[in-house]
Amino acid sequence: MNIRFETVNEIRAEEQIVKKMLDEAQERLKEEMTKKLDTIKHVFHNETVVVTIDYEKSKASISVENAQPDRIPIIRNAINSLA
Repeated sequence: MNIRFETVNEIRAEEQIVKKMLDEAQERLKEEMTKKLDTIKHVFHNETVVVTIDYEKSKASISVENAQPDRIPIIRNAINSLA
């Protein structure tokens, strides 16, 4: 299983301390999502999981690339089980 993180919109931080706090929060979010995805990694074969983080809407979404059509329902059920 491959995991790729994308950010829809970066938060601009003028002060170094604020930037550092935002970077740490983003790293914690990545670690948390990776742990959750690890619990269902047996479901994935050669697919790439894409976690998209949208800071303006305060949400993250998960999509999957390279999935065979017959595997989509299995993958969808596994991802929905994370919620």
